[in-house]
Amino acid sequence: MSHLRHTVIRWLPARLRHALRAWNSSRQVRHFTEERWPEAAVVRQLIRPGDVVVDAGANIGYLSALLARWVGPSGLVHSIEPIPETFQLLQNTMQKLGLRQVRCHDCGVSDRSGDAVMEVPAYPDGAENFYESHVVTAAQLAENARAIKVRLMTLDEVVGETLPRVSFMKVDVEGHEESALLGAARLLEQARPALLVEINHSLDQPTAETARLLVRLESLGYGVYVREGTKVIRRRPGQRAVDYFFLTSDHLSDRLGAL
Repeated sequence: MSHLRHTVIRWLPARLRHALRAWNSSRQVRHFTEERWPEAAVVRQLIRPGDVVVDAGANIGYLSALLARWVGPSGLVHSIEPIPETFQLLQNTMQKLGLRQVRCHDCGVSDRSGDAVMEVPAYPDGAENFYESHVVTAAQLAENARAIKVRLMTLDEVVGETLPRVSFMKVDVEGHEESALLGAARLLEQARPALLVEINHSLDQPTAETARLLVRLESLGYGVYVREGTKVIRRRPGQRAVDYFFLTSDHLSDRLGAL
């Protein structure tokens, strides 16, 4: 059924195809509830009304919409999405839902500003898999893969004057985590936000990039935690997850009521 749907959509006129995707995106985000996000029970405890939060790798805005409801009208969500087609859907959806506290940014996040290339992999049926698009060099670009030119900014630049108020960041950037957080040097040192980072490598046998990231965050007072039900526990050696919380003792005592 999925293959048939993708095939039909590809044959539609571009204007109709875009309108259909825009309608479907806003519908999906509107009906996305926190029960569908396993980490929501913990993240919600880390956020208070009026906070500034970051959704790096926002896609069409599922989590940006949830975060917007939690920070409320007096808060702000920096919603970041580099893929142009997906960014248009994100921006359209936030407007349709009336979430004025979401500020959409059409860029990727890295340790520098400038241009970059992202590779868009394909699903087995040939449809483009925007969820796993990732930054590559020219040498890393797979043969026949679609390449998209995107703009990069540092997280310090993205949050701008709101930097001191940032309390939480979700970072899902498909292997670009170290570079993204290197570009948040001032933010991490001054605001010390709670972090939820997707890491697909083992933390027991990390890549060089992941190892450097762990050392960097540890030097700033962060520990690695994983969700257990509605709480977090300190990650034990060998314990594997995809989404890891990086928290300081202040997050645990002030917002999670632990330690």
